[in-house]
Amino acid sequence: MLLSNDTLSRLDLCMDRESLIQKTHASPGLLVVAVTGGGATAISDWTATPGASATLLEAVVPYATQSIDHWLGYAPESYCCERTARLLAMRAYLRAVELTEDETDVPLIGCACTASLASTRPKRGEHRAHIAIQSEERTTVCSITFEKGRRTRTEEDRIVADQILIMAALAKGVDAPSDFVGSETERLETKEAVASDALRNLFRGTILGIRVKAGPNFTTETACMSDVEQDANASPLLFPGSYRPMHRGHRGMIEAAQRLTGRSVELEMSIGNVDKPPLDFLEIEHRIQNIDAGMPVWLTHTPTFEEKSTLFPGATFIVGTDTIRRIGDPSYYGDMKKRLAAIDRIAERGCRFLVFGRQSSCDETFESLSSIKLPPTLQAICDEAPESVFREDVSSTEIRKGEKP
Repeated sequence: MLLSNDTLSRLDLCMDRESLIQKTHASPGLLVVAVTGGGATAISDWTATPGASATLLEAVVPYATQSIDHWLGYAPESYCCERTARLLAMRAYLRAVELTEDETDVPLIGCACTASLASTRPKRGEHRAHIAIQSEERTTVCSITFEKGRRTRTEEDRIVADQILIMAALAKGVDAPSDFVGSETERLETKEAVASDALRNLFRGTILGIRVKAGPNFTTETACMSDVEQDANASPLLFPGSYRPMHRGHRGMIEAAQRLTGRSVELEMSIGNVDKPPLDFLEIEHRIQNIDAGMPVWLTHTPTFEEKSTLFPGATFIVGTDTIRRIGDPSYYGDMKKRLAAIDRIAERGCRFLVFGRQSSCDETFESLSSIKLPPTLQAICDEAPESVFREDVSSTEIRKGEKP
């Protein structure tokens, strides 16, 4: 969407802005807002209008990169991009849940903005902003690209702040202007994913998982489960992963695993992560749509293999040597006793690991199951996929370096 020729935001008339904020305050919904700098004027706009407590639970400005890292729990691949805005919005949503302790029926909303606007020094990249909204029902992100040199920092910030006000108002069910104004070379792009009932229930944690068929128009096959149906899916052969993106290494491992076991492979993707925010609905949609069409995928909320073994007793999990190392590393559990207890529970549930070798990131040697040291109880439930059956030196991390964040 190109912006029109005017130089000011449609909300630049103070009465229009004040009226929108008043309607926002009067509508149900509580927000946590995280703005990394540009657009922070929206926070003062809300608080300067009576009734802000009906909109804001908390507003934070994680300005420095160290603050953003702390707020997210890790350093993102890029600080000003759509993905980071969505990650911040998810953290803001989770913070809203934490602050209300699930004791309110009012809709909870996470709102975030990352921006790179005009500054005291010229910037090599585009002047841009990414604004994201996360709720229990949908993920929305808006990206604005400015014409460099056309406006002052104050003018760019005003436009970004107004778009934050508009998106927050829309999230609370308020009618708001959808058109932006600017030069013909500037752009405003919006993406949105609305979760199905099954995915919302998974997000809430009221169901344990859903099974979908991957592809551009993926469909849900199993909308809910209390546990895996053993008769319908005896001894499942599961390949857990993030699939960001799916690549030839994954496909080769699937083919090799099926040859070695004579069983069909299903993928598993956890929307939860041990140390990162959960996947939002746009991210889930993007990853599932880019997996080979027709491939069965379990979407779960099981970030650890101990949790996966509860959901899929008797399963054989396809993993690489890097993953099996982490499963055997006591630092991932806090102490040795917790590690041994987790491995014992995995074994008691009848689960095993089919381990594929991979090139070491340290010295580029090929690392196989037989070349690494594991706790005996973990080693006992591992089977090796020989290098002669499969080897593909490809890294998801290296592939992602070539992606637009």
